[in-house]
Amino acid sequence: MQDSTHTTNYKEFLDLYKNPLFIMYRRALLFLLYRVGMKSFLRFFIGMEFCENKSLRNEKQYIIVANHNSHVDTMAILSSLPTKSLPYVHPVAAGDYFGKTSITSLLIKIIVNVKLINRKNGGRETIESMDRMLKRGRSIIIYPEGSRGTPGVMQDLKKGVAILLKNNPHIPYVPIYLDGLDKVMPKGDGLPVPYTSKVTIGEARRIERNDDIDSILEKIQNDLVSLK
Repeated sequence: MQDSTHTTNYKEFLDLYKNPLFIMYRRALLFLLYRVGMKSFLRFFIGMEFCENKSLRNEKQYIIVANHNSHVDTMAILSSLPTKSLPYVHPVAAGDYFGKTSITSLLIKIIVNVKLINRKNGGRETIESMDRMLKRGRSIIIYPEGSRGTPGVMQDLKKGVAILLKNNPHIPYVPIYLDGLDKVMPKGDGLPVPYTSKVTIGEARRIERNDDIDSILEKIQNDLVSLK
């Protein structure tokens, strides 16, 4: 009986998620939260500079690839997105870290629009889950280094993002370089602090069909480094 009730509640939630009125209100909420509130906070209190271009506005769908040193990274990227795109762009995050309870999992899905993945299931299932999202027309935010590493140091990129691009060559990737965010909220700290930092958005790029995994990773790494 409990399983049936849980399934019904979940289906009702999915139906609500697809409701046009809910989508409209949620888009307004995300606009106020990120484009107004969060972006103003990061710009005027933290001292973050946003170097944007038209890549995110001109492309209907994309894979955002960025370096990763801080929990502020995702907030900064979401604050850079066009309002119309906010409901359809999903940061990819570890479910065992950010979804430890059903309440936090639900809240982070609604407010941050995150796609939680189970790292225990292995890389193949994780890639397949992200690939399904792309096939549904959604965009995703990936940190191809895999996790927050040494502050200010680029790690080797994991091959997952290259596999996704290989499977979906029509979808461009947009490189975003995050500079100084490791000082805004260092690993282990719970609150952000003012620090001169920058979000630089690069041009949207598409891979060539004959590109192999290594060459795709090299292109992404070079694009990220060039934005420093």
